[in-house]
Amino acid sequence: MTTTLPEAPALKTWTKRPGAGARFKTFMTGGGGVVLALLVVILAVIIINNPNAGEPQSLINSLHRATPLMLLAIGQYFVIIMGEFDLSVGAIVTTQAAVAGTLIAGEDSRTYPVIALMLVLAVAIGLVNGLVVTQLKVPSFITTLAMMLVLVGGVSLWVGGGIVKGELSDEFRTWGRAINGIDLGFSTISWAVVITLVTAALAILLIRSAYGRTLISAGGRASTV
Repeated sequence: MTTTLPEAPALKTWTKRPGAGARFKTFMTGGGGVVLALLVVILAVIIINNPNAGEPQSLINSLHRATPLMLLAIGQYFVIIMGEFDLSVGAIVTTQAAVAGTLIAGEDSRTYPVIALMLVLAVAIGLVNGLVVTQLKVPSFITTLAMMLVLVGGVSLWVGGGIVKGELSDEFRTWGRAINGIDLGFSTISWAVVITLVTAALAILLIRSAYGRTLISAGGRASTV
C-alpha cells in the first residue's frame, strides 16, 4: 500500500523591483509617452508663435499660473489610485475663497488666523467625506456630490446669493505673487511654485512607501469588484 504525501507549499519568490529605465519605458509605452509628446508639441508651437514664451521668466510665470491646478491634481491623484472619486474639490476651493475674502477683509492681522481656519475647515471636510465613505459605506461619487451641493448652498446662503464680498490682505497675497518669491538671479520663482514642487516631491515619496503601495493595491481591488 502506498500513501501519497501532500505537496510541500510553494516557496515565495521575491521579484526585483524594476529599475528606473524599465519604469520609464513602461511609462512611455503605457500612454504617458503620448501625453508627453503632445505637451512638447504644444510648447513648441507656442514658442514658435511667440518667442518670448520660451524665456525662463515666461516659463516660470506659466508654471506659477498652473500651481493651483497642480496642487489640486496631486490631491486627486491619491483619490483616483484608490478607485474613488471626489466631486467636491471645486466647491471646496469656492468655500475657501469665500472664507478668506470675507473674514480677512483686507486686514493683515487677520491673515494667519484665517489661514489656520481654512486648514481646519479643509481637514474637517475631508474627514467627513472619508468617514461617510469608509464607515457608512456610501460610494464616494455620491458622498462628494452631496458635499459639493452642501458647500455651494452654504456659501450662497452666507454671501446672500451674490458675489463674495471682502478683500484679501497684502500678506495673504504674498504667497501667490512671483515678485515676492525667491530670486534665482535670472528670474524669480514664487512661493506658490516652491510649495507645489515640495508637495509633488512629498507625494512621490509617499506613493513609493509601503503606505503608498497599499493605496495602489486598494484601488486595484476596488476596480475588480
